[in-house]
Amino acid sequence: MKHSLAILSCVCVGAMVACGELDAPAAPVGTPDVGDSRGTGGDSDLPADIDVAPPEAPILNNLPARYGYDTVPVRGTAAPGLTIYVTLGSSGTGPTTTVAQAGDFCLDVPLDTGVNQSFQVYAQDSRGQTSDPATVVIEQDPSLAETEQPEQPLVELTPGLDFASVETPKEGTLPSLTDDDVATGVLMPDGVLWVDLGAVYALESLEITFPDTPASDDEYYATDYVVLASALDTPVLPPDAESVDWTLVADIYGGSGLPQGDGGVDAFAFAPTLVARLVAINLIENNELDWGSLSENIRVNEIRITGRSTEPLPPQPLTPTCANGKAP
Repeated sequence: MKHSLAILSCVCVGAMVACGELDAPAAPVGTPDVGDSRGTGGDSDLPADIDVAPPEAPILNNLPARYGYDTVPVRGTAAPGLTIYVTLGSSGTGPTTTVAQAGDFCLDVPLDTGVNQSFQVYAQDSRGQTSDPATVVIEQDPSLAETEQPEQPLVELTPGLDFASVETPKEGTLPSLTDDDVATGVLMPDGVLWVDLGAVYALESLEITFPDTPASDDEYYATDYVVLASALDTPVLPPDAESVDWTLVADIYGGSGLPQGDGGVDAFAFAPTLVARLVAINLIENNELDWGSLSENIRVNEIRITGRSTEPLPPQPLTPTCANGKAP
């Protein structure tokens, strides 16, 4: 990470030898009101024929001589109520603002990329009288800009898709499904339901919604199941906990004394995130008292998965601005 040098820019007030003598350009405002004799925003009740001194030049905070961003926040002080404006040489008049009651102001001034440049900052009163310029000389060097790596947004990867029981295990491919589609469920021991997210994501949460209670003969929840995940595009299918292509994420009721599934929503949070493209649920046992049964009727109502794309976003410059308060 590179940092701006601590060399101060040239800030000139009036006709100084170091910066050259500059004539004030035409003011950017229209016909002014009458100002007071001290050159502030002014009392508009004063007669127009009173000789009023122009305002003093604004006092600018120090700026670096070399700077890495496309705009620079120019901060300073002047009499409250004055108009502050900038001229940018051949580009004409730049941004304007009004000095706050506390006597401070800030302007985001655009810079030309990769060149040494100067601009002038003026104060103007309500009569249209303009101060001498405060001149800034600054070199824009993009190599000095600091950047940050933005984070991908958290998104819901399976928004409200419904999963219903069918007679045999079957794959459900999420990108081709809608809320009206029926995905897959199982009616067999060790049946496996899996979903393909279409790309690798950094997963943060998984919610599996089972029936709260068996509403009918084909709507039992799972008391015994495992969750598997794979980051491969083409892992072994159907998903197999014994395969190196798949990682065991959760084991519900994996042995005596372990918690059983009890219906409703089972929620899993992954910290650190789980990097995966496919998520599978190996459904083993339901809540029906049917010891020794050769089939298990288990219904999965819904699966919700949240995660972030693993594709990096372009670095973003940490540009100082008047709004974010960061000093140049």
